[in-house]
Amino acid sequence: MQTASVDGRGSGLIGEFDPSGHHLVQTASVDGKTLHWTHELISDVTPEGREFRWEAVVCVPVAARHPITLWTAARTALSEERRRTSSSTARHARRVRLEGATVERFDPIKVFERDGWHCRLCGGPVDRDLRWPDPASASLDHVVPLVVGGAHSRDNTQLAHWLCNVQKGARTEDPDDRPLR
Repeated sequence: MQTASVDGRGSGLIGEFDPSGHHLVQTASVDGKTLHWTHELISDVTPEGREFRWEAVVCVPVAARHPITLWTAARTALSEERRRTSSSTARHARRVRLEGATVERFDPIKVFERDGWHCRLCGGPVDRDLRWPDPASASLDHVVPLVVGGAHSRDNTQLAHWLCNVQKGARTEDPDDRPLR
């Protein structure tokens, strides 16, 4: 095993190894720091969505709180999408459980992207970096509100500024009798 220099090239062996390449000791010293050998489980996902793991032997500082399992950027993005989908679905399912309405699983970000990151109530742009409780943050509006029998589905949702959504409330039309969509 070699240490990597700033430019990514190997710069020297870490520890002592037998002829087959296995390390002989559990610790090593590099630049005055004591390192120890450990195993990492790395989770990744293919572009097609197939998840897989592999194990890597690494040498890390003894004092470091090194995670045993690491996720690649693609695996982290998939996990975040699943969290958003599950969270949104569960939250809205609770609201419609007594009404018997449809509850579809979907990622709200997909609706926001479909709507081009523009509020479907006021027409203004929505900053994707703003988070609730910022009044201009993104929120999922139900065109036909859940309380009047609307479904929690892609077709019945749209992007709205959080404040625009709150001001709309459970209405389905604006004061001029125009659909709010």
